[in-house]
Amino acid sequence: MNKIDMKNIEHDRVEFLDFLRGMAIFLVFISHTHHLIDINFIHQFGNLFSRGVQLFYIVSGYTIFMIYLDKLNTKEDLTKYAIKRFFRIMPLLYILIPIYYFTFGLSMNFNSNLPDWYHIFAHYSLLFGFHPDTMSSIIAPAWSIFDEFLFYILFAILGLFFSIRNTILKYIFILLSISFSTFLISNIFFASDLIFKTYLFLSPLIQMFIFFVGGIIFIMRKKIIIKKYLLYISSILLILHPIFISSTTLSVYLSVLFFTIILLYLSQHQLNYSRFFLFLGKISFSFYLIHYGVIQIFEINGLFDLNSYMAVTLILLLTVGLSIVSFKYIETSFIHFGKYLIRLKYEK
Repeated sequence: MNKIDMKNIEHDRVEFLDFLRGMAIFLVFISHTHHLIDINFIHQFGNLFSRGVQLFYIVSGYTIFMIYLDKLNTKEDLTKYAIKRFFRIMPLLYILIPIYYFTFGLSMNFNSNLPDWYHIFAHYSLLFGFHPDTMSSIIAPAWSIFDEFLFYILFAILGLFFSIRNTILKYIFILLSISFSTFLISNIFFASDLIFKTYLFLSPLIQMFIFFVGGIIFIMRKKIIIKKYLLYISSILLILHPIFISSTTLSVYLSVLFFTIILLYLSQHQLNYSRFFLFLGKISFSFYLIHYGVIQIFEINGLFDLNSYMAVTLILLLTVGLSIVSFKYIETSFIHFGKYLIRLKYEK
């Protein structure tokens, strides 16, 4: 483990981001399956497993700043950015919406007055995140896609019209203030309304600042040097904090702090990463959207009753297999198609 020249770590930067994506998706997977395993001690770490989404957000923010910081200067830049972001995320979501709907129906339809077509339209139009009853009504984990796309839009606006590099601390302060204020409002006025309280937690009101934390990590990675002992302390506190912190939102704030230190350290050092997590990182987006459907199939068919350990293992293997196919034939194909459209429009 050696400290290396920051100018020559492009390969390692991509590798450590893949590793973190792999860790993030593994945490998310465990958060959705750990209740099936009869080990009470593991259940105490539910808040840790659920923080995989926030790790995704930090990595996403870091990645977007790494690729696009100071590069959204013209209408052409903005169009290329929009095309790439759309074809990176939306095609797989659009393909999975009818698959989930016709296989499972509406998973969280809290309002019978909303017809099914409204839920489908809300997902295809990306409006589903504006309503508590549609936020997770078809693909439960898709709520994070809504947050991600609003981040893309906000980043583009700030990058195009303002000097985001020089003012990012101000934006983080504003967004963090909104997040904490929403947290207080949620617990004071909606403490007994679990549906709306959950909606506020999942919404960009609480989550958006995390993407910009990833951005400031990228900007400050050469200026704030993290020592190994801080990495160890942060990792230990990240693992142990769920035992002492029961509040999910407070767990988010603490985890973001610990993730920040860990990500800064990894951006400054060359390490040997687990091939398993590097592999998971590459297929993490497909894995994220597919794994919940596989879990639902096992639950509907009562397959957990046979052997929960075997069931979780089979879910993991089946999800990995489907994700490989999805990554190769859907994600990669549409990414190339987006690049083709850009070449067609701007490189004639």
